[in-house]
Amino acid sequence: QDDWLWKRELLKVDNLDEIMPRDMSDSKVIAKDIKLNIINSSGKNGFGNMVADRLQWWGLMVTSVQTGELQEKCQIYVDFKSESKKVVETLATILNCSINDRVGIVELVLGTQVEEMVKYSQTYVRSL
Repeated sequence: QDDWLWKRELLKVDNLDEIMPRDMSDSKVIAKDIKLNIINSSGKNGFGNMVADRLQWWGLMVTSVQTGELQEKCQIYVDFKSESKKVVETLATILNCSINDRVGIVELVLGTQVEEMVKYSQTYVRSL
């Protein structure tokens, strides 16, 4: 323990986007290089951006966040033959989403059930 290097860093809201992916992301998720589109169909402004931030902290690359028509259920679209399927299955379990087979970029459609589960508050302010 005496030979360890200790890193001390002051956490501020404006540097979380740099620190969280660097220090907290899962290297197995990063190695899969999964690109993901998010469609916010929860009806809550900013919810898609908040989820995008957290998924990027985990190691996913969110390429776009869009607004979709209101729906209750969460859905994920992924190519069942891709290497990213295992990570997407984990995400689907966490968010209680159904998984659908589709070739192309992974797409996450957030419904009202996910928003209610995380008890999202519209007072969330995206840092960037």
